[in-house]
Amino acid sequence: MTSQPAPTDMTLDVTPSGNADSATPESALVQVGLALTHARTSRLKKVEFRKLKSIDFSSFCSDLLKLPLLTSSAGNCESSLLQYNNGLACVLDSHAPMVQRCFTVRPDNPWDNEDIHAARRKVRRLERRWKLTNLTIDKQIMHGELRNLYEMINLAKRSFLESQILEAGGKKTSLFKLVDSLLLVKPGLRLPAHDSLTPGLDTIMLFRCPAPIPLFPQIFYPAPQRVVLT
Repeated sequence: MTSQPAPTDMTLDVTPSGNADSATPESALVQVGLALTHARTSRLKKVEFRKLKSIDFSSFCSDLLKLPLLTSSAGNCESSLLQYNNGLACVLDSHAPMVQRCFTVRPDNPWDNEDIHAARRKVRRLERRWKLTNLTIDKQIMHGELRNLYEMINLAKRSFLESQILEAGGKKTSLFKLVDSLLLVKPGLRLPAHDSLTPGLDTIMLFRCPAPIPLFPQIFYPAPQRVVLT
């Protein structure tokens, strides 16, 4: 079996080779494992914060009293300021270390309104209460408000889409643009990672499309010949 490269797509063309007595069948299954990554359409936002509510107040105060600023204060203002900054940073890092979280930043939905935001905040408040109490009644109340939130979102989405379709006025171009705008954001085209431009261009030229094959043989369209007059 011999494989032919397909520069224009990711299809693997397999052509049988050999004579008729070969044990290789004319058609065989080719299984290829490709390590592909899904293109991320949403960007991530990194946030750093401290869990100040989890600090033990008595232990925190005792550590503050042991700071060099209070036990052995420096003579000048600049050194005292450095003692204050470094000592307080060390105490905070020991009681409430810096935590980093990543959040997905998604575009705002055009059908969102203030009522949906208020209902979403209410559901989150009920969820926090249920996690704190772990009672069945709190869980049922949270699920009831969650169902109401879903109904509000579906109603607002339906109303928004109906209004957009009416504004399109039955025009196919406008309807296609509306549907395309409601789909996921398409990632933009970008070059592969490279240090310089020359190796990147050489890599792209390896996968360039071959020269187009003429539709008809050259015999139907003979090349013009130069006529020399004597």
